[in-house]
Amino acid sequence: MNCDRCSQVFGGRGLSALMAVLLASHTPAQVRVDMSEIFTVDAIYDNRVINQDSGGFFDMSNAFNFTVGGTPAGLPVDGMLNSVSGLGTYQLGSYAGLNCLQVDSFSGYVSIDLPNAIYPQIGLLTSSSNGNAFMDAIVYYTDGTTDFYFQGVSAPDWFNHSTGTPEVITGMTRCTLVGNTRWRIENQTNPAIFEAILNTNPFKTVDRIEVGNGFFTNVTGNFRTRAGVFAMNALRSDSAVVRVDLSSVFNTDAIWDAENMYDDTAGFFDPPNFHNFVAGGSAINVDGLPKNGRIRSTHPGLGSYQLGDYLDKNAVPYNPVLDPVIVIPVTAGNYRRLGFLTACANGSSVFNVEIVYSDNTSDFGTVAAPDWFNHGSGTPEPITAMDRAGWNGTQWVAEERNSPALFEPTLSPNRSKTVVEVRIPGVASGSGMPHIFALNGQPASDLNEDGCSNDTDLLIVLFAFGSNDPIADINGDGIVNDTDLLIVLFNFGLGC
Repeated sequence: MNCDRCSQVFGGRGLSALMAVLLASHTPAQVRVDMSEIFTVDAIYDNRVINQDSGGFFDMSNAFNFTVGGTPAGLPVDGMLNSVSGLGTYQLGSYAGLNCLQVDSFSGYVSIDLPNAIYPQIGLLTSSSNGNAFMDAIVYYTDGTTDFYFQGVSAPDWFNHSTGTPEVITGMTRCTLVGNTRWRIENQTNPAIFEAILNTNPFKTVDRIEVGNGFFTNVTGNFRTRAGVFAMNALRSDSAVVRVDLSSVFNTDAIWDAENMYDDTAGFFDPPNFHNFVAGGSAINVDGLPKNGRIRSTHPGLGSYQLGDYLDKNAVPYNPVLDPVIVIPVTAGNYRRLGFLTACANGSSVFNVEIVYSDNTSDFGTVAAPDWFNHGSGTPEPITAMDRAGWNGTQWVAEERNSPALFEPTLSPNRSKTVVEVRIPGVASGSGMPHIFALNGQPASDLNEDGCSNDTDLLIVLFAFGSNDPIADINGDGIVNDTDLLIVLFNFGLGC
């Protein structure tokens, strides 16, 4: 490939020098995935607190558990296990609580959420009881595509050292429950925890993964094979998308948290009728907003939105008396697209929006906030067909409605200018009560639609330099030139 501009920019050393610079500044980072909300059993016995840790089994059929401590040999006291595949250090769950996601032939798929980013590798700490397990995995990307890994997550029996799956720790003892009253340490040198690796698409942003099904040695009865997932790490190449922090302007709790129903009693989305959006959870069977507050955009370059804390203020309604102008600071940068999560109570409305640039100029537009039951507006609905909650004067009650939605209108700023602020100066039309729940930005120099302005985008511009390539022509002036290159360099790392 030829890159004349590479030679000009890097003093004649050309593409090889460019790649050296990019690689030096592009160090992957370890991400420890929080699994605390999906752990299902206490599979580790903490023999330092003998009288306090008495629940759960790793091998449920034979009442065995992993154990902790240096003498006899067990898992490390701090719960830290070094990867043998270059994925940093894993952190095990609390030894005194749930610390293992247990999966068997009846479990189906279990979803594990990750912060949206590009992960060339994902590692899982695994082991099985009563046989071997090789679970399937599905990696979901923010562009709506998936990768399927048939029996791709190896979880050998904790005494099996012959599968070739890397062992992050081995040669441990185990313990057994005697008479359902006390644990007894067994003199063993076999139990191990293994490390399964998924090699994912290095050019796509991961949203979540699912594990389950696959092959289990024993599939029926009490002595069936049960696989355990103890921790997950990911090697992050790039994160994705600019999420604008709205916490300073949130002023109402418009979402009822059904997971913590007795702690969430404040606020209304629809005050006159005492209604709220509802977030689903294990405490009550309801179709609502996801527990982690993440909603995937309908535009790949906008990644996933992050809703506010369900137990706190999580929406900003426009109120001409209290807030005649809502001012939202934005991470300074050139943007291709701004995406909003909106909804309206008691009718539909349209916001006025002012996009403020660093040169003190502005562009004006409008953003739709359809009624939360209105599916005929044409505004994209990233989440819909939900239930809602109603306040009966004493408590919240989930109402099965299968209709409420959040909507995603977008605006396109001037890509040649640096956005510093978004203002909501009023309502253009409609008589409802419009709300904003989240705001994301896609960098103007994000040319491959992964939400991040990085080395991939820089290379696209350099290799298209001097052409009229509409993708690399960021400012739309008909030619890919120094102006486009400077936009990439100025925004390098935005959304990453």
